[in-house]
Amino acid sequence: MGQAMKAHYTLMLIFVSGFKLAAQPWSPSIGAQWWNTYSQVGGLYGTVTTVYTADSLISGESWQKLDVRATYQDLSSSGPVLTETWIHLTRTIGPTVLLRSAEEVDTLYRFDAQIGDRWSVPFTSTPELTYVVTGVGDSLVGGLSLNWVAVDVVTNDDGLYFTDTLIERLGFLDQFIFPAYSLNLEPDLLGLRCYSDADVDFQRQSGMSCDVGLQVQAFGSGEEQVSVRFDEPSASLEVRSTYSDQLLFELVDVHGKALDRGVVRSGVTILDVATLAGGVYLLRFADGPVRVTATRWVRP
Repeated sequence: MGQAMKAHYTLMLIFVSGFKLAAQPWSPSIGAQWWNTYSQVGGLYGTVTTVYTADSLISGESWQKLDVRATYQDLSSSGPVLTETWIHLTRTIGPTVLLRSAEEVDTLYRFDAQIGDRWSVPFTSTPELTYVVTGVGDSLVGGLSLNWVAVDVVTNDDGLYFTDTLIERLGFLDQFIFPAYSLNLEPDLLGLRCYSDADVDFQRQSGMSCDVGLQVQAFGSGEEQVSVRFDEPSASLEVRSTYSDQLLFELVDVHGKALDRGVVRSGVTILDVATLAGGVYLLRFADGPVRVTATRWVRP
């Protein structure tokens, strides 16, 4: 998929902010949210968050607008945290979910599929792939009984390419909502981490956070080190220090203007950066008069 992940689709959209849908097997209500893992060959790693934000009228049909935000970093070099956004459009007709790409529409999910049923993986060409249903059932998720469909993903000659499980509301457990992003030769968007809506809170693995914690930078030597992580939900920097003595910090913008100064003690110090605009900043640390290090930080 490449580091510049996906271009935005340009469509004539009319957003219906107050529109409510009846209970259904996919995107049951505005505010439904998915978290997937982002991982790319070369060291890029992070989280992809998808939120059902509105309903969009296209040629008289109502489509669910899913806003997608990828936050990731090159962990091999502790580079800056990067953010990209795009949208996907889905439409639910009974137990079938459609996916739109530009002006093309294809089947995404079939929640009523039975063993032996098949449908093409939407918008895949190299190779062309097909879902083959191998099992069906239902399970309790957050107190709700939800249907599940086990599938093999096969090539044109029925060679096995992938296996997965499709669950109502959640989608596939090991593919992204646009499956071509997960089933290409160098997959970028991996398995589901968490899902939530008005009725369900689902966590793939107990104790696994929904968001991947990204390090802005880690530095130091031996037992004395400092690491910095940006927490997007709280718009704060988490500074973790194992230095025995306190450190002085200074946050400056690209013009060298000091925006904040203070003390970082051993342990965890939280820096509130909610008021900062998106952009590049420098975070300096010093031990008394001796500079320890400085690291660049990109505010999404």
